[in-house]
Amino acid sequence: MESSNNFAEVVFGVPINRVFLYKIPEKLKSLSKKGVRVFAPFGRRNLIGYIVGHQDKADIETKEIIEILDDKPVVNEEMLKFTRWISDYYLCPWGEVIESAMPEWVDVKIVNKKEIRKVKERVMGHGSWVKEQDLQLATCNLQLTTHQENALKKIQDKIERNEHRVFLLHGVTGSGKTEVYIRAAAEALKKGQKVIVMVPEITLTLQLFQRFLKIFCNRLAILHSGLTQRERYNEWMKVRNNEIDIVIGARSAVFAPSENVGLIIVDEEHDTAYKQDTNPRYNGRDIAIVRGKASEAVVILGSATPSMESFYNSKTGKYEYLHLPDRIDKKTLPSIEIVDIKGGNIISERLKSEIEKRIERKEQTLLFINRRGSATFIQCSDCGYVWRCKNCSVSLTHHKNDNLCVCHYCGYSETVSDTCPQCKGYTINYKGRGTQKIEDEIRALFPNSNIERMDRDTVRKRGEAGRILKGIDERSIDILIGTQMIAKGHDYPGITLVGIVSADESLNIPDFRASERTFQLITQVAGRAGRGDINGDVILQTYNPDHYSVKCAKEYDFIGFYNQEGELREALNYPPYSKMVSFKIEGSNEKGVEQFSHNFGMILDEIIGGQNDSVRQAHDLIEKLGPSKAIIYKIRNRYRWQIILKGRKIGNLKKIVSRATEGAKTRLQKTSKGNIKLDIDIDPINLM
Repeated sequence: MESSNNFAEVVFGVPINRVFLYKIPEKLKSLSKKGVRVFAPFGRRNLIGYIVGHQDKADIETKEIIEILDDKPVVNEEMLKFTRWISDYYLCPWGEVIESAMPEWVDVKIVNKKEIRKVKERVMGHGSWVKEQDLQLATCNLQLTTHQENALKKIQDKIERNEHRVFLLHGVTGSGKTEVYIRAAAEALKKGQKVIVMVPEITLTLQLFQRFLKIFCNRLAILHSGLTQRERYNEWMKVRNNEIDIVIGARSAVFAPSENVGLIIVDEEHDTAYKQDTNPRYNGRDIAIVRGKASEAVVILGSATPSMESFYNSKTGKYEYLHLPDRIDKKTLPSIEIVDIKGGNIISERLKSEIEKRIERKEQTLLFINRRGSATFIQCSDCGYVWRCKNCSVSLTHHKNDNLCVCHYCGYSETVSDTCPQCKGYTINYKGRGTQKIEDEIRALFPNSNIERMDRDTVRKRGEAGRILKGIDERSIDILIGTQMIAKGHDYPGITLVGIVSADESLNIPDFRASERTFQLITQVAGRAGRGDINGDVILQTYNPDHYSVKCAKEYDFIGFYNQEGELREALNYPPYSKMVSFKIEGSNEKGVEQFSHNFGMILDEIIGGQNDSVRQAHDLIEKLGPSKAIIYKIRNRYRWQIILKGRKIGNLKKIVSRATEGAKTRLQKTSKGNIKLDIDIDPINLM
């Protein structure tokens, strides 16, 4: 019988969900380990792929591997199993999942055989950073509250027993969740285990990294997409070479090549940024739990405003609930005052008065509005014409500093004209307000104050976010204006006033999670106030003062909100009381996309009809919504339709998805006009 290393099973980072078989040349057999990268022919090209298994024989004619690029695996056995689970659950190609777990330097496609030597030298020739470390753990001197001690004791017990458990750490803003994280990490390190710490935003990694650095010195690595290609490679290699013990980063940190992981921390677990919006469409929080279970590691999900799904899981016993109901040092939560701004100015007299007080007292103010730009849309008063993107079915946002109308979906921009392109009228109105407009109004009201704006436009330049946050920390900034990137996680004692300019921006989003996101945003941004020695205040401006999400946020009443929102979700069979799958059908030919969507909908109807007959007794009827036009119908000149499935069990939904997509393949081949694409999103977050 031939050796089992005669043929290699290889996956590639391409949108094809299958494993390919290649013959291994005799000279490469000793290097052909699972998890190494290979250079192999793929169609008319040569690509880098990953060996995921071996076979002793092949029933079909196979091509040969050209070269093996690693002397040892870059994907270990644990990571192969982990990425395979993600591929199976989210119905995405295994090779794409593996590539998303790799640093950018291995994500290179080669098309010329002459480049093999150059690639191999680049891949294998880099040395890793090896630094002499002071490996002594600094002493934690802060006095814990009783609630912190109780929570930490339960976490430490599971770490000591090497027992997997998921904890939901529900702590109000300023309750000391980070201190619990640090001490839990110290416990894992005592046992010789590794720790992964995840945050939803790159800007949050900076502050958390500094907190951990004070305790654990240079036993840390940082991983996120904001690093340069070389920086990310160096950090990844330090982890791979077992030179560090703690990894801190955004959602991709869940793929850190750490071995013997004993603790995974997911901070701000409720944040939608943990969900990847392109393939593979995984949720970093959810797969962190999967990795934790595989490693027998403890997982901590931390938040001041837990997601409906996580809190539901704690109520049903799937997670263990830990509560930190009070701020440390007996600090009080900031009082929240609701100001109805119907018929008034966007900067109310009440908010203006409170800002003036802070300026006089040399205290800091944070103003939050979750829209970038100056005007959210531009309209001609004579004929009603609205400036819209030529590629997407959205209005253009005015950016005053550049005198441009910009699409926030595709990046299209055009210079603002003085006349209406439709009627040639001159009465042009700039409506709605974004961060730029608020900045202009605040500068006019407080001309002698130091004012900064922090949003995606201002932090594009490398290091700019750090500069602004340093200014807040050093109290050289009087007023900070920003979007949701300033709303979570940051701890700056000088901020005593938070102004929520308009709480309704998130409330008006046409999504069943709109109320939840509104409650979370209000509570999170309110929590930035009063974290120092002076009590904080919040002015919450809204057009809907009687909405339950606003009223519950005013009182920090999470349980009250959860109960009201839960009743609505359960009645309508939405998560957490059901599972969901979203199909997005898009293409450049409008009629072709519409026709395919209706055809695919009929395929689903046929399958669901039979499925529901068999599961009716199990009370797991499948519900289909659509096909219908997506809320944003066109993006980048591609028309979009949507179908949603809801059911109690994800397994039943995925069976339907698999059967339907198989049936759709033929129709896709026949409907090539318009380059139609079918995307599947398991557990979708964004239904826009």
